[in-house]
Formats: sequence, structure tokens, C-alpha cells
Amino acid sequence: MEEQKTVIPLSLQKTYVGILHRGHPEAEATKRRARGIVFWPTMTRDIDEEVQACSVCNSTKPHQQKAPLQLHPIPQLLWSTEATSIFEWRNRHYYSGWFEIDLLHDLTSATVIGKLKHHFAVHGASHSLISDNGRQFTSQCFKDFAKKWDFTQVTSSPEYPQSNGLAERAIHSAKSLMEKSYRDKTDIFLSLLNLRNVLCDTVLGSPAQRLMSRQTRTTLPLPKELLAPDMCNPEDVSAKLLNKTLAQKVYYDRMSQPLQPLKKGQVVRLQTPKGYDRMGTIKEMCSEPPIWFSQKDKPIGGTGNTFYLWLSLLQLSLIQMTLCIRILALSQTSPSPSPDKHNRK
Repeated sequence: MEEQKTVIPLSLQKTYVGILHRGHPEAEATKRRARGIVFWPTMTRDIDEEVQACSVCNSTKPHQQKAPLQLHPIPQLLWSTEATSIFEWRNRHYYSGWFEIDLLHDLTSATVIGKLKHHFAVHGASHSLISDNGRQFTSQCFKDFAKKWDFTQVTSSPEYPQSNGLAERAIHSAKSLMEKSYRDKTDIFLSLLNLRNVLCDTVLGSPAQRLMSRQTRTTLPLPKELLAPDMCNPEDVSAKLLNKTLAQKVYYDRMSQPLQPLKKGQVVRLQTPKGYDRMGTIKEMCSEPPIWFSQKDKPIGGTGNTFYLWLSLLQLSLIQMTLCIRILALSQTSPSPSPDKHNRK
């Protein structure tokens, strides 16, 4: 309502534009945040000008449309060209879009469990927890923790982080927030507080509203009425999220096709970051997503002599695997190029 907004005088308008843009949300998100709290005649224009002139936002913009591939010069000496990457663990609340940022002093199960216990103690224990297959999450210690705290652990597909896509987006958001806070030397948690109160739309509200049924107090002048509990309709929120998911599926499925089913005993190749360099046979087909593989009675991963693979991974690479199966079948009668000779750059 209009009477609930705070009218900002001319002398403070520039200051409050900076406060609204704290955490560096995009222009439209900043304006959605402002419209429910404050008002001055040129507010929309001032926010647009602030975001367009923000050096931090301009320096962290997404890449432009893809250009023709430009190859790197081939190194003439060993180790003359190097590349490195670090994988870090994060967690995200699926319904609210709320994410936490924790500093891990080591990557042991005990440290990860300690962080999760803290969040569970604040927000309540989860029904299910989706993670990757890192040792922190596959250890007996973590399994005991899941049993004691009564939640189901679901691991994402090996070598396929997209299967835990929301966590990947949370990692992207967290890294972007940390980078922006570092560049403009602001308090990351003050920025995080502001982002948690940015409205997604009128139905979904903000992450804080979906998780806490209220807006949380920030450094902006909020009327008491806006800080009072105001629960989002769970049915409306669930329907909105479902519609968004279905829309994404329709878009994704335009470039997909049904996959051929695998059978017990088939020889397949497993895709890894190095290419299709792991070969095995299907040991057993189950009604559940997991499929077990073996490789000449030698362990490929996990425990014993089997490798655990989620079905969603096959949704990415089953076509290529089927091609490898056909090549292997043809090789029994006629020579054919080995699928091992696949050079990835």
C-alpha cells in the first residue's frame, strides 16, 4: 500500500539507491525491492542509472553470445600451459531458494556434519539432502548422521553436476556475491541479507518470505507492518514452482529424444572428464535409478568391484554409450576404429 512506503527526500535519494543496490542485484530486482518500501519521483530512473554505472556489476556481467572457437596455441614444452579448478561444497534449501555460505577449514565428514547440524538446528532437519558423491557424503560417518537425524540422502550423478542443478546455481550465486563484495569492499553478510529480501515476483515473494513468512529487517526504513508475519500461500508457491519447472522441461526437451534402454550384460563406456575412458558391463538393472557396473572384476569407484551410476547420468551419455556398444558388436566381424581414440580438448 502507498501509505506504507517511506518517502525519501532529495538529499538522501542517492544514498538509498546505493543501499537498495547493496549485494548488486540486477536493475529489475532492485526496483522490485524498492517499490514495496520507499518512494521518490525519479526512483526508477535513478536505480537504472546506478546499476548501469556500477563498475562491479559491469565487471561481472555474463559472457556475450558465443563467438567462433579460437584455439589456444599448442604448447611446445611439457607443463608450459596449466589449468586448475577447485570444487567447493555448498547447500541450498529447495523450496525457498535460500542458500547458506559456510567456511570449511577442512573437507572432512565431521566438519561438514557440524555445519549441517548448525543449519538443521536453526531451520529443522531436512527430509532429504542432495549431495555429490564426495567422500564427505559417502562415508559411514555421514550415513550414521543421516540415520540419526532421520533424513534421506540422495547423491547426484557422478561426473554430471547438472543433475544437482539448483545447488550449482546456488554455488554460482554465492561465488558471484563473494566476488562483488570483495571488489567493492562491502560486508558480504549485509549483502546476503539484502538479496534474501529481493522479491522474485508477487506470488513467490522473497526467499526470506518463503522461508520465514516475513521480511527480515535490513538497513532500509521498513514500516512495522511489513515486518509482521505474512505467510505466502504454499499451494500458490508450489504451483508457481511447478509451472517454472515444466516450462524449463519443455524448453530442454526440444533438443532431446527418447533413449534406448540398456540391458543386463551390455558392454558400455562411462563418460568422465577425460572422455569415455572407463569400460564395463551392466551387472544388474533395478527399478530404482541406480545401475551397477563392473570392469573386469576390478573396482572403478565406490566399494567392492562395482561402480555406482545414477540413471540421470545416462540421460546425458546413453546415445554415445549405445554407439560404443554397436562399434564393439561390429568389431567381432569387421575391423572398426576404437572409440578410445577420442581426443578431447
